[in-house]
Amino acid sequence: MNILVSTLLSVCAVSSSFVFSNETNTFSYMGISVQNVNFENVNFTPSLDTNLQEPLKYQEDTSSGMGARIFIGQNFNEFIAIETGFSMLPKSDFKVIEDITKTDGTTEVKVHHKGEFSTLSLDFRAIGSYPITDNIFLRAQLGAYAFDNQFETLTQNVDGLLIVNEKDRGVSLLSGIGFGYGFSKNIAMTLDLENTKVADISTKIISLGIMIRL
Repeated sequence: MNILVSTLLSVCAVSSSFVFSNETNTFSYMGISVQNVNFENVNFTPSLDTNLQEPLKYQEDTSSGMGARIFIGQNFNEFIAIETGFSMLPKSDFKVIEDITKTDGTTEVKVHHKGEFSTLSLDFRAIGSYPITDNIFLRAQLGAYAFDNQFETLTQNVDGLLIVNEKDRGVSLLSGIGFGYGFSKNIAMTLDLENTKVADISTKIISLGIMIRL
C-alpha cells in the first residue's frame, strides 16, 4: 500500500478534492465519516497467563469496531487539498469474571477486573486526487496522526490481580488510498483504506465519508 500511496502522491501531489469538470475547484468543505478500525495485537496481559485459577475466567474483545470522524478541509483545485479531523476510535476491552450460581438456580456474572484500550485522535493530512470521470476520482493521502491513548493491562503481584493504567500521547504517520464519487457540485462520498499506529500498535482503518461543500 505504501508504494501505491507514494506513486499516486507523486503523480497527483498531496491532497483531497471533489471532481467537477470545467469549474473552479477552490472551496472549503466539511464532512463526517464512519470508520471500521482494526487494532493488531492488542495485548492486555503481557506478563500473565490468561488461564486463571477457577472460578475466575478471562475474556477479551480485541476485534475490529466502529468509530467516527468529523473533518474540515480546503480544496485548492481538482488535484490538491488539505484536511484536518477529529476521531473517536472504538474501544477494545477485557474482563475477569466469575459465574455465580444463585439460590434460585440462576447464574449471575460478577466482574472482578476490567480494562480497555481507548483512543481519541486529531489528524492533519494532505490528499491528492486524480479524476477518472466527471464524477469518479482516485485519492491518496499522507499526514500526521496525533493520538491520546489509554491502555489498561492486567498483571499480578503477591496480593493478586491488579490493573495497570498507562497513558500515551504521540504522533504517527498516516497513509491511505481510496476513491470518491461526486453526486453533485456540493456533495461527494469517499471510501478510503488507511494505515497508522496508535501507541505502537498497527491500526488499519476503512473509512466511508460524506463531504459537503461550504
